[in-house]
Amino acid sequence: MYCEKCGKYSGRYPLCKNCYYEENDEENLSFEEWEDVSGECLICGNDSGEYLFCRECYYQYKNKTITLQCKNCDEFELIDDCIPQDGFENDETDRKCIICENSAGTYLFCRDCYSKYKNKTLFLKAENCDSFKLLDAEYASPFLCEDGHKVKSPYEQIIDDWLYHTGILHAYEKIIPLDKNHKLTPDFYIPKLKRKDGTILNNIYIEFWGYGKSNISYQNTKDYKTEIYPQLCQRDNITVIYINKQEVENNSYKMKIAFAEPGKVNE
Repeated sequence: MYCEKCGKYSGRYPLCKNCYYEENDEENLSFEEWEDVSGECLICGNDSGEYLFCRECYYQYKNKTITLQCKNCDEFELIDDCIPQDGFENDETDRKCIICENSAGTYLFCRDCYSKYKNKTLFLKAENCDSFKLLDAEYASPFLCEDGHKVKSPYEQIIDDWLYHTGILHAYEKIIPLDKNHKLTPDFYIPKLKRKDGTILNNIYIEFWGYGKSNISYQNTKDYKTEIYPQLCQRDNITVIYINKQEVENNSYKMKIAFAEPGKVNE
């Protein structure tokens, strides 16, 4: 539930702790009276007071990318029973949808976002203690991957499905900001890859080159990206992997991802 006065998360109460004290005589109240204000942490289920995360999970996942799924309404595994048959309108509680921040009743998702992302694995970034950012791009595409991503080509679909079945967390077309007016949009982003030898590779971006030089607009974008990526590897210590059609067709792209050299462009 969110505070009726300031809009902050307030556990199961209509007011958060601060607003409650503002509207009541603080001298007649004790802290013990407010100890019942408790919500469950969305990650571990422990008491989180008036916040979506407990203190331990907040500091563990602060500024990190996490994957969450809703199990039965207040956890993150989307199932049909999460949506009441009579809709949200009759519920007195008004929680904000964690994706679009529109009214969601007592649920984590509004009806529109639930219908849109139902049965899809969402890749969310916890930006602070009570808000998320959806990292995946949205496309009206005929190429639907097994994890729910919609991609632009059958080759990208093969790559996405392999990442999903291998258990590699990934986002589709996560934007890299360059400055206020420029950005890059790689095809795939892997926040962390644990290899068989135990080493961990962070911040991997994958570019699939699909068109040939005959597509002038595509080739111009490719030329621009190949000029910028080496600079980003130096600046941000990212790892970039280029994959082409032939490598997807002969399955060599899997080895290319698994044995990529960190901090450089792997062509």
